[in-house]
Formats: sequence, structure tokens, C-alpha cells
Amino acid sequence: MKIVARLVAVALAVASWGVIAVAAPASAAPVNLDVQLEQGRVSSVVAQPDGGADLGFTNGQHVVLNESQYEIWRQSSQAVAYESRGPLGRYIPDNKVDGNCGSAYVYIAAVSGVHKAHVATGWITKSPSIEFNWVVSVLDDYGVSAHPFGGVILPTRTWAGDFSFTASGPTIATASVVVGPSWALTQFQGVCFAGAATASARIP
Repeated sequence: MKIVARLVAVALAVASWGVIAVAAPASAAPVNLDVQLEQGRVSSVVAQPDGGADLGFTNGQHVVLNESQYEIWRQSSQAVAYESRGPLGRYIPDNKVDGNCGSAYVYIAAVSGVHKAHVATGWITKSPSIEFNWVVSVLDDYGVSAHPFGGVILPTRTWAGDFSFTASGPTIATASVVVGPSWALTQFQGVCFAGAATASARIP
């Protein structure tokens, strides 16, 4: 039985857009992959004789990809998150981090061009904000760069910004909202500091 699923990145990153057909093992029960990928992270990748892979998830489920599907999945930020997990299998933080006064988010995705990526970031505050300072860093195999935003603004609960990033070569790049200098000044709740939102993408 075939299951058509939207392979979203870990924490719903935008680095992998598209729909692919995933063939479930003959012995496996049908699985709602949209729900699975939201609730479970990839905990194991086992290569298959046909060039594909068996993906094991932290919620105990498995998905078998053929060779072409596996190549598509390897370009997703879900795959990057699996490859970038730290000691004891801990994953990098999510793309969106919620707090008691609002949320911070960042996304990164490879785009057409030599070693290029697009980074999108922003915040949402529960109370209207009138000024902000925001810094996103991008770390890759060749170094780190900082990209600042900010200024006085008309009262708003949301702000979004973006920028292009060019690496010096093929790499895995990690974009992070820099905690401390990233904040929004709200009208009624004071300063709302950003959480450590982080996203990664493979840049060919």
C-alpha cells in the first residue's frame, strides 16, 4: 500500500517542500505521515540493499524510502537535523520557540544558485511592540556571520524579515536567533526577549 505524504522538516522547517510517495513495508499498518512527522523525530536511518533507507522515528514507527525518495529526503532539514544531532542524540532546537510574552522563529532553505540559501525570521508578541532589535547568526563550515534588524516601529504584534546567505562552499548551515540582543519592546509587557530558535539546511 502506498502512502502519499508531505515530508516536512523537523519542527516543520521549510527546507523541504514537496510531496513524495512513500511505500510502506508489506507488514506495516497504514500510517498518517503528516501526524507522524510532527510528533516523532527520526532516530535511526538504516540503509537498504536497493539504495533506499528505513527511517525509524522516536514514536516507534518506521517508513521505508526507495533510492529516489531517500535522496529527496536527504535534502530536507529533517535529515539535516538528524545528521546534526549532538551528544546523546539530542536534536538542535526547533525553528519556533514560544515564551510567556511571544514567539521567535527562524527558517533556512537552500535556493538556486551556487552555495546560496534564504533565511526568514521574525517574532510574534502578545502585546503590541513599538521597537525591536533582532540578530540572526549563520554558522557553517567556513565561519559565522551576523545579520541585524531593528528600529522604532508602529505598534504591531508581528514582524518578519529575511535575507540571502552565500556560503563559501557546500556545507550544512545553521541559522540562529541570537539570545540577548534579540528583543521586542512591547507597550504593556515591557521587553520580550527572544528564545533560541534555530534551523539548519544542507547547502549544495
